[in-house]
Amino acid sequence: MVSQETSWLATRVQRLEKLNTDLQRTLLTFLLDDNRNIELTAGDLFVHPNTVKYRLKKLDQYFGFKVGRMPESLELYQLAACLRIMRGHA
Repeated sequence: MVSQETSWLATRVQRLEKLNTDLQRTLLTFLLDDNRNIELTAGDLFVHPNTVKYRLKKLDQYFGFKVGRMPESLELYQLAACLRIMRGHA
């Protein structure tokens, strides 16, 4: 059962890893650091808020739901946290 859960997690984390670096950073910062706040995310990434909005739209299309909306984003939030931990950026 543990190996099945590990496989499930690895498959989903790999989907996050397929995103380009800018989209990954935007996703992790938006969900984990800035409480889904576009302006704070823009400030942390040193980009214009419209850039964050554009990237979030791309992420919405990629995942098939509005990123940040709960409960749809709960699993994505958890996966983003796992990805960050796996990379050693806790």
